[in-house]
This record gives sequence, C-alpha cells and structure tokens, in this order.
Amino acid sequence: MREMNPQRLVHLLATNELRIRTGVLEVPVETLGSESNIAVSLEVGFRDVCKWKVSVTPLRHEHLAITWQSIIEDLVSCVRDMSVPGFCVWISGIDVLLAAIPFEDRKQFWSFFRNTFRQSRGLLLSLPAAATNLLPAEERTLWIDYRRLSVWTYGASDGQPGKYEP
Repeated sequence: MREMNPQRLVHLLATNELRIRTGVLEVPVETLGSESNIAVSLEVGFRDVCKWKVSVTPLRHEHLAITWQSIIEDLVSCVRDMSVPGFCVWISGIDVLLAAIPFEDRKQFWSFFRNTFRQSRGLLLSLPAAATNLLPAEERTLWIDYRRLSVWTYGASDGQPGKYEP
C-alpha cells in the first residue's frame, strides 16, 4: 500500500473520522527549517517542539530528562494549546527528541502514538525522510497500512517545495 497524499492526510486528521487522529509526514532534508511554510500551505497549526520545549523549561534545569512518556506529555500540551490554530496541529522537531531516547523506548512511543494517543485535535508529526532510525521499518509499514503516513516531495516541474508529487 502507498503513502497517503499530505492534503488528504491532514483532512483525515482534522475531522472526527478517526478515533486516534495521529499521522506522520516525512519531509526531505532540504525542507527542514521551512516546515512552517508548508504548514501554511496545508492549512494546519504549527509548532516547533524544540523551540517550544526550550521556552517552557525553567532556566535552572540543566537536563531535560527526556523519556518517551515525557515526549507524549509535551505533545498533549502542544495539542491542547489553543494559541496554535486549527483542527490539526503539525509538530516539527520531534526527531530531535526521539533521537534522545533509546531505540526500545522509541518503539514504545510509536506504538502508543499510533494506538492510544487520543486528543480533541489531529496531530501530524514531521520527520526527516532520511531519519529511518527514528521510525523503525516495521512501524513505518503499519503507519502506511493505516493510511496515516505521507511523504512531502518537491514538485517536479519547478523544483520548489510545496507541491505533493505522488
């Protein structure tokens, strides 16, 4: 089965069609840093979780003590933050947090995020397409089978980001 079109995935996550409204968008490395622009074109709310994490962490903390559970708690906070508009929220930078936890914990994170993470708004996580160690192959296959994974690519005609090419 193929990945879903990004616009269709966002639409699916923004509606009440799914019980668990979570999805993954793989983005080319070249688009890192411009995710907020892509979010505008997809008409979703946007938050860079790394910048947000730094802004809410007290200065006296020397370590973040990142666990898969704390990442989930951070995602819940982001989804519930109504200053981020939309029926679907796109979170970038999750790759940095996932890289900080052991592989087995990543597996737990993905299982929970796919099967249990139930919130009032849809949540789309972006990952660099090249970060195959952060989303295990068997887990990626499940996300594709569930029709909740999409890949953002450059448009073939003009070489500019912002166009989905199936």
